[in-house]
Amino acid sequence: MRFNIVIPFYKNYDTIEHLLLSIEDQDYRDFDVTIVIDGPDEKAQKQLEGYLEDGKFKFNFHLEVLPKNSGASAARNFGAKMAV
Repeated sequence: MRFNIVIPFYKNYDTIEHLLLSIEDQDYRDFDVTIVIDGPDEKAQKQLEGYLEDGKFKFNFHLEVLPKNSGASAARNFGAKMAV
């Protein structure tokens, strides 16, 4: 069974890399990661797109951006809909 891990992101620039490293450190590999940036955030987008371009992580992850800040639950729900 394939899983999708949804991560709502809002200005946690210092911790997102540690979170992704922790996910990568898991033995289970049948998953994708969807990161939903909660509202336009150029700094976050550049940081996360840099990880995608560098191939820094050995798992698939997708990046989505909400058009406005709507809160963590809205970001999670959006990511869950994208995973279906």
